[in-house]
Amino acid sequence: MPDLSTYRTRDRADLWDDIALLSRDLSGPELGAAAAFRPSPLQWLTPGTQVPLRHLCAASTKLGIPLAEVAARLRGLGIDVPDITDTLRAAMAKLPRLPQEQNPA
Repeated sequence: MPDLSTYRTRDRADLWDDIALLSRDLSGPELGAAAAFRPSPLQWLTPGTQVPLRHLCAASTKLGIPLAEVAARLRGLGIDVPDITDTLRAAMAKLPRLPQEQNPA
């Protein structure tokens, strides 16, 4: 979890976004009756954990922030995020391609 003392009042929206970013399902912390139970450490990204591309893309979509900002914010929270450009290139290389004669380009 981020150090809450570093967030100023105007940054509260960013604080909740950062907490959601650290949550594996992007839901953030449970509030209300479920909060009485201690959350599983498996629910959170931790330093040394590999962040999958699907988490970065889902976070970008859910929170409405650019992919590069998702990566930068996670890095700022101490999570090791691989270079976005390299990660996207590696993912694109795995996609099936049409043979050249069928490719209309």
